[in-house]
Amino acid sequence: MLKYYHYRRLSKNAQNAYKAIALAIKSYKHSASFKIVNNLQVVLDAVKNDNPHFFYMNWYNSMTYTKYSGGRIDLELSYNMSKNEALMYFNKAYKIAQSLRGRTEKATILKVHDYLVSKVKYDTFAYDNKKFILNDHRMIGALFKNIAVCEGIARATQFLLRSLGIDCTYEAGKIKEGFHAWNLVRVDNQTKKLDVTWDINNSDYGYISRKYFLF
Repeated sequence: MLKYYHYRRLSKNAQNAYKAIALAIKSYKHSASFKIVNNLQVVLDAVKNDNPHFFYMNWYNSMTYTKYSGGRIDLELSYNMSKNEALMYFNKAYKIAQSLRGRTEKATILKVHDYLVSKVKYDTFAYDNKKFILNDHRMIGALFKNIAVCEGIARATQFLLRSLGIDCTYEAGKIKEGFHAWNLVRVDNQTKKLDVTWDINNSDYGYISRKYFLF
């Protein structure tokens, strides 16, 4: 199972912190309290990477935490859009997902892949100029602005496939070209890689590359 792929890689204490943070974000609360963990950033990354639908969370520059003498952390949470706006985006994204359902799991994955490859442009300007554009890094950019970088593309892929019942997770790491993000997908009882970004960059003039489809 890939649904809670990053959660399962955490220690028991870190998993408890993960659950407290995820529940608070789901409820649009502005704080979460839990026992101190050794590496809070790892826990935050796990929550973010397992939950593409938390796109309304301000992950990048607005979370602070305070350690209390009782051995607990009080984590402050902030959001980059209202609850109603987030719900609007969620419903629209879910409708897009439902329009891409195929007759089989593999057909569904292919429809999602081809939809994103044909609709989304890689934001080369932001990449070349090391410019951070928030929507590039979340599914909003890929699904509603038609432009994103690898992180946003992979998160959009994860959201669409998960909404269609496909076991999928977000993965990221360093490759020879630098930081990169892609997806892992379970199909036919096997875990395969799915890199929509590289297929976007290999497609042009109506041609849809499938070189990095389930490889």
